[in-house]
Amino acid sequence: MGRGVDVPGPGATEQRVEVLLAIARDFGMGIPLEQLRWLMAGSEDPSTPGQVEQWLRDRPALAEVHEGVAFLPGHAHPPNPERRARAQHYERCALDLLSGPLAPAARWTRCVAITGSVAYGNPEEGDDLDFLVIAREGALWAFLAFTYLSVRLRAPRSSDRPSDWCFNHVLSEGAARSDYATSRGLLFAREALTARPLLGSGFYRELLGGAHWMRSELPRLYERCLEEFATDPRPSPQGRAPVLVRALNAMVFVPLASYLQVQGLLRNWRFRRSGRADEAFRTQTHFSKLAYVSDRFDRLMAAYARASARPPASAPT
Repeated sequence: MGRGVDVPGPGATEQRVEVLLAIARDFGMGIPLEQLRWLMAGSEDPSTPGQVEQWLRDRPALAEVHEGVAFLPGHAHPPNPERRARAQHYERCALDLLSGPLAPAARWTRCVAITGSVAYGNPEEGDDLDFLVIAREGALWAFLAFTYLSVRLRAPRSSDRPSDWCFNHVLSEGAARSDYATSRGLLFAREALTARPLLGSGFYRELLGGAHWMRSELPRLYERCLEEFATDPRPSPQGRAPVLVRALNAMVFVPLASYLQVQGLLRNWRFRRSGRADEAFRTQTHFSKLAYVSDRFDRLMAAYARASARPPASAPT
């Protein structure tokens, strides 16, 4: 796997598993053994679901296994098949959105991927559907403007759809290459390697190929992703966006970014008024990036740092 793969220090594997299971518990979840094996960082760590199960059973104070899922001791519960079915349904909804209302703007992107609970395969009823979008240079804010209008006016609405379509991490190709090339720690690596590209999987593989630091964090998951995204039957358009799109992009940036900042402040005010201050977030608007960074994400970043193979260079932006 190369140099720098093993997590240093005694008990590093146990600490990583403990942190991951504690985070899963806070979301009312466990971690399937099939997933947990990909989250190991050491070459000597158990590498199959059977080996992981035996390794955990030899450490009853660390975890317990129930129907192929690992939990913190005392927190095991039967699996909820509805979450997996919901994730598959939401992914189909996302594909319908991209091939329907958002089809005209899809050519302004290099990659569109599902993230969040849907990518992890365990969305609860009423969860949002989160997207990562990497736009062609000069198209980011034009894409967002088209997206917001399309979702508001044309996106299907029904009780079995996601509660909201959240384009909460949209960045230009150049910004994406810069972000992914810099060590960001375990949480960023896991989120990036768990994302499910719907468009531009070949480009996303190229992006991951330049993020060699992720191999130190999650060597098995990293190599698996490089293999899974090796081919792309629908390659995304390359190069800068057309001139008219770039002109529109420059025109809408200031008004749309200002609107999103104000909307973010209003939503945070409502969260605090209703006693939901833990749902507050920061709206980051730059010409090459839009990101919503929640306080919960900051707390998760701190928790994941305890299990990271290396400290992040800086907080994600």
